[in-house]
Amino acid sequence: MDTKKVEHDLNLNFSFIQSFYWMAFCSTGGFASVFLLSKDFDNREIGLVLALANIFAVFLQPMVASFADSSKRVTLKQLVCILAFMALSFSAVLIFIPDSFLIIASLFVLIFTSIIIMQPLINGLVFEFINNGIFVNFGVTRGIGSVAYAMISYFLGVLVERLGPDAIPYVSFLLILGLFICLFMVKNIGNLPVEDDEAKKKTDKRNTSDNGKLIDFIRDYKRFLGYLLGILLIFTYHTMFNNYLIHVVNRFGGTSKSLGLAIFIAAAVELPAMGFFTIVVKKTGIRKLIFVSAFFFVLKAIGALIATNMVMLYVDQMLQIFAYAIMIPASVYYINVVMKEKDRVKGQAYTTSAMTAGAVIGNVLGGTLIDVYGVFSMLWISVVFAIAGFVCILIFTEKEGELGYEKA
Repeated sequence: MDTKKVEHDLNLNFSFIQSFYWMAFCSTGGFASVFLLSKDFDNREIGLVLALANIFAVFLQPMVASFADSSKRVTLKQLVCILAFMALSFSAVLIFIPDSFLIIASLFVLIFTSIIIMQPLINGLVFEFINNGIFVNFGVTRGIGSVAYAMISYFLGVLVERLGPDAIPYVSFLLILGLFICLFMVKNIGNLPVEDDEAKKKTDKRNTSDNGKLIDFIRDYKRFLGYLLGILLIFTYHTMFNNYLIHVVNRFGGTSKSLGLAIFIAAAVELPAMGFFTIVVKKTGIRKLIFVSAFFFVLKAIGALIATNMVMLYVDQMLQIFAYAIMIPASVYYINVVMKEKDRVKGQAYTTSAMTAGAVIGNVLGGTLIDVYGVFSMLWISVVFAIAGFVCILIFTEKEGELGYEKA
């Protein structure tokens, strides 16, 4: 079997998977406020729905991951396909049900929870091939996913303006269907050429984590909790701003099309940042990049606060290239820099949990602030969270090699 052709096909396949996944994520999460507002949900109710989806995902992800590791009958690919099929089924029901508050809320939670749970499993599916010697360029495929997110956000903005918010569930259904088909087409790892047994043993050992207690983990990495607090605070701001962006757009007289363009700009600038990250990190260092990223989250929050029109908001969205687009790969590299091999899996899990916890707080708090005090107050509080997160990261982020572990 031609290994290069296999790798080419897998990279193409995973590019489509990332594209359909992030487009489905955008149509479901990015336009949640637009769709649910049209169904007479208020902002606090929208925040609760989104928060519930994230809370369920936090609890279900470890269970699903544990099942994936222990099951001998269900492969990781099959598990992701099952989740995609569940999301697809719930999306189909959402299209045809009557406008019932409870049913819409329940279905939306089920759909978004399924989509969120899929994210680390899709990443795990990629690394299942990488760890077996099949090259898949994760950075590039993930960056393509960001471009797809940008494109669908603009398209949805135009579509909603022309056809109304009821078009959103139809688009989501088609995108999840595309994701399911692409996942189903992924080749089984057992049918591919893999590295020799000795190398595979090393790979398995390299990626095996111990089952140490949380208290031991905290004792070994005393500053890590402070770093996680910084991540949580920053992603609280990030979630508040992005999930309620429609209200900021409306504040300047914008429309759903304007919202789509704003999301498009932020997502489009992520590809170059992610694509060149491995080159930049070698010259700059991971700690400096994390500082830069956290600082630009603050600038982006302030930019939205002082913006007086849509042009200024569009310019502010361009700061995404130094904020979120750097933080996502940097947070992965950072764990490899400051932690022992046996702790890196746990470190990644705790980082993801901090981001998700921030999403829960941001969803609930953002909706409440808008309903009670207005959009401007929400933007002020967002700045406070961003600054607090930056300060925590500035204080608690370890230096490369400070703990003496292997550099990424």
